[in-house]
Amino acid sequence: MASATPATAIETLERLRAGGHWKTAFETARAAEEGARPEGWNDASLIDVYQECLVRGLTFDSDPVTFLDACRRLSRLLFRYGRSREASNYLLLLRDLSADKASVPPWAWAYSAKLAYQEDLDYCIRKPREVTEPIENALSANPESAQASAVLADFINTATRRLSEQADGRLAENLSAEVTRFLDGRPLPDRGRIEEALARLDRLTDGIEGPAAEPDIEPDRDRTEAREWQAEVDALGERLARATESADELEARNTTLENENQELRLQLHMLREQADQRSTSVGRLTDLILRLEDRLKALEHDWKSAQQSTPVETPPEEPAAPEPSGELLPRRSRIVVVGESRVAEPQLAGICKSLGIEKDRVEFHLSYKAFDTLDINTLQYNDSVAGILIGPVPHKVPGMDDPAQALLTKEGFPPTVKILNSSGVLKITKSSFRESLRGLLTLIASVEPGGN
Repeated sequence: MASATPATAIETLERLRAGGHWKTAFETARAAEEGARPEGWNDASLIDVYQECLVRGLTFDSDPVTFLDACRRLSRLLFRYGRSREASNYLLLLRDLSADKASVPPWAWAYSAKLAYQEDLDYCIRKPREVTEPIENALSANPESAQASAVLADFINTATRRLSEQADGRLAENLSAEVTRFLDGRPLPDRGRIEEALARLDRLTDGIEGPAAEPDIEPDRDRTEAREWQAEVDALGERLARATESADELEARNTTLENENQELRLQLHMLREQADQRSTSVGRLTDLILRLEDRLKALEHDWKSAQQSTPVETPPEEPAAPEPSGELLPRRSRIVVVGESRVAEPQLAGICKSLGIEKDRVEFHLSYKAFDTLDINTLQYNDSVAGILIGPVPHKVPGMDDPAQALLTKEGFPPTVKILNSSGVLKITKSSFRESLRGLLTLIASVEPGGN
């Protein structure tokens, strides 16, 4: 087939509605999606054209291959921008019209798992098989499906936030045990991403007590990994205690030296005054002053040496989980960071690089009033934006109330994560930025099928 005549999305839709053939419109949209994006095309216009093709003659009977391709493209785009209910229709068509389970593409199963906990998170927390079963199907179809791992990690992260709000330790323990049984002996790509999410869930479990078990929840079992983790935490606690003792000893020693230092300075001052008043004793007093100055210098030297020779031992940071391998962002896309930051841009860029994201794939707008110059609407249905991290910004910006909440809930925006500190406040620090970026990368990977 000859390449489609270049046209804007509006022209393509007008020709299609005026009686043009759906194949021409579909090829034009597909070329716009896969090649250099022509002016007048964004992801919203792609969705419009693909859906219009299904209305204007593209059916499974007329062209099953293209029909399933349209369903695949629509599922990916709609899931990416939070339109999961619409996406589920095309996902069901894919699954129902495939010859058998083995012919269903792995990303379709991954989307099914994501859709399950997006529609009813509480039920999936109680019945994790609603998520792990389609994940298992995805891995059976493609054992290297990074999206399947990302969806499972995102489910654990989402469930952890819900269980933290409910303070339900029993359900947290059950979910951790169920996921651990699912992972037992199963090789997964980017397994570190899942283990990192499980570690958060287990820390939540340690911090809260839940209600009595419900009848349909099986008793949890001890996990070897949990015991090893607890042992590591206990060891770190002992090291912290020793470091605290060392710090106390150093502080006491420093206090003693400082007191001696002050006393000697006072004596030196008094002797100097006496030397001025008693000129006949100048020689003797001068000698004494010199000795006292030598002693003072020696004490100051001992004090500085004590600070340097007895450093406070600080517990090592928790070993970082292995970072996901491979390309972390879709092609042509970047991450946008918006909000006031107490951390300089080069430092944030360094954190990005440590997690596998190069500087040219991140766009920083580190100002409280960033939306005064950045039009928030340009982030909507923008295929060049893979995800958004949002920190402190005003509760109202031109054309929109509460931009942080709008980015999270309004249709058409890519995956978005708030940068929250440990107290749940919007604040960009090194630790909150790193944690939020990790969560965003997991969220992006869970909605991008990549090559699967």
